[in-house]
Amino acid sequence: WRATVTRLKHAEGVEEILVQRSLPFPSVREGLIFGTALFCGICAGCLNSIVLNVLAVAMIIWSIQLLRSVKEESLLLCTDLGIQLPRRSFLGSAQSVFVEHHKVEDVILNEG
Repeated sequence: WRATVTRLKHAEGVEEILVQRSLPFPSVREGLIFGTALFCGICAGCLNSIVLNVLAVAMIIWSIQLLRSVKEESLLLCTDLGIQLPRRSFLGSAQSVFVEHHKVEDVILNEG
């Protein structure tokens, strides 16, 4: 996985740290082509239909897990309001959590 970290200052007291990840392949299409080619190559050497079914299910589960993984997440620090933690997957689903400032004791960022 490749990740890009960007630090943005939107206004006084508002700062965002954005982490963007890319798939291990240059595009989803190339990843699916690679997976299909790998699957067909494995299947060509197999004669047992049970093995083929298990491999097909494993490939489908792997593809779904890959596409459901986190593509982008950020930490938006608003001094007077709180912290927002948005997250987006490769399939486009988004989630966001907001923590009000009076519930936050301290913020520690491990950049190592």
